Amino acid sequence: MKSSHKSLHSAVALLNLLAVSSVAVLAQVETSYSQLPVIPLDQAAIIRQMLEKNYQIRVMEYLPRIAATEISEAQGRFDPRVDLRYFSSRDDSPQTADPFTDVPDTFAIEQDLLSLGVGGILDWGTIYRFDLSSNNRRGTFNDFADKVTTFTGFTITQPLLRSFGVKPNQARIEIARAGLELSYWEVKNTIMAQIEEAVFAYNELFFAMKNLEVARRSRDLARKLLEDNQRRVEIGSMASLEIIVAEAELALREERVLLAHRLMLDQENRLRLLIFDDVEQILDRGIVIAPPPPPELVVAAAKRDFAYALEHRPDYQQALLGISTNRLEETLATNTARPTLDIIWRYGLLGRGSSFASSLTRLSNRENQSYSLGLAMNVPFPNREGRSRVAAARLTTSRAEIGLKRLQQAVILTLDNLAGRIATNWNRIRAAEKASILSQKSLLAEEKKLQAGTSTTFVVLELQEDLARAQVRELEAITDYNVALAQYERESGKSLPNHGITLQEIP
Repeated sequence: MKSSHKSLHSAVALLNLLAVSSVAVLAQVETSYSQLPVIPLDQAAIIRQMLEKNYQIRVMEYLPRIAATEISEAQGRFDPRVDLRYFSSRDDSPQTADPFTDVPDTFAIEQDLLSLGVGGILDWGTIYRFDLSSNNRRGTFNDFADKVTTFTGFTITQPLLRSFGVKPNQARIEIARAGLELSYWEVKNTIMAQIEEAVFAYNELFFAMKNLEVARRSRDLARKLLEDNQRRVEIGSMASLEIIVAEAELALREERVLLAHRLMLDQENRLRLLIFDDVEQILDRGIVIAPPPPPELVVAAAKRDFAYALEHRPDYQQALLGISTNRLEETLATNTARPTLDIIWRYGLLGRGSSFASSLTRLSNRENQSYSLGLAMNVPFPNREGRSRVAAARLTTSRAEIGLKRLQQAVILTLDNLAGRIATNWNRIRAAEKASILSQKSLLAEEKKLQAGTSTTFVVLELQEDLARAQVRELEAITDYNVALAQYERESGKSLPNHGITLQEIP
């Protein structure tokens, strides 16, 4: 029996040592923390600062700028192309030797070719090209006298099957424009997600702060009970074992204070990541938050908010844009699977003279004209590649349309789940408030019984634990309610208007 008492005293001594060291560590942490500069913030201020400082939002803001360059790149297909060329050449060919001198003659030709061309493509697929070229050909045949031939003309190629019409030729531009709109929705989605995260971090930090207060109050109650028991033992109205029970419980509650304090510091860092953009000094930025307003009853209705959610949810709008893009890809695949049938019309003028100026003069006189009109056709057979591309594009579109239906189903069910969670958490708040009040009354009554000698330390400690648990459950219910509201805001597409945020319109 004595050995068991010794073991119990040893365990209590170890717990007391842990409690003393824990209190010292906590006091050091709290002292250093209290010396940091503080910034009082409510939820609205946190969201405003997040919009200015958050790196995740800054990263996503580059997406529309990148997408805009892709539109410009797609439009560049219709930019005219200019090419300028110059060639100079000489060809020497030995001829039969002179019978008197036995020296072979050399037949030589020299050419200088200068050409300028401008061409491009129009919306209807029409390919145009304008050419101006001048060739100075001379040699032994004319004693190297300049003989300049100048040509100018244009060629029009009009597709009749593949690449005919505005739709296939503008498809890449429309895909790029859809990409720009997708990027804006992606930015909006990021901002909505960060708003939700900010609300989470704010409410969970407030919970962690209040949870620490509850843990400290519970510790203080255990400490006061220990002090009261020590006085009762001294006057002989209580057994010394009651002191040991109280000391052991005090040590455990000191540990809970440490854990609660660590949770609060972790939640502060979570909030720092959202609202600060410095690196070196971020750990020196203290945070003090204002308490959230008392919860108010919000009646959420999935059926009522479903249509609004589809119109404003980024993921749904991105899915719609994805289907539109798939249909454009299907148009491109159908276009490339067609055979080619082109009308080609050429018209040109030719002028010859002893100089470039004289050749231009004869060119303007239209002495030599040329016309041509023809057809060019190319039919792939059996065209497995083209037909497979069309089939794959159509299947991709069908899959996206089914995915859209699935997303609609997920949206309304998610809204309904969150609406139910909001109602449940509201009822939890009311029940938890009542439980906290009753736990407080039970504790006070039991403390009076302990003073009268009709109760035990163990029972009082249990009721203190019940009170702490009831207070934590009340805090959890309030936090879960606010978090569920933030989730419903995002899922219903109301995050931005509910917080007074307006984004730039898509150009």
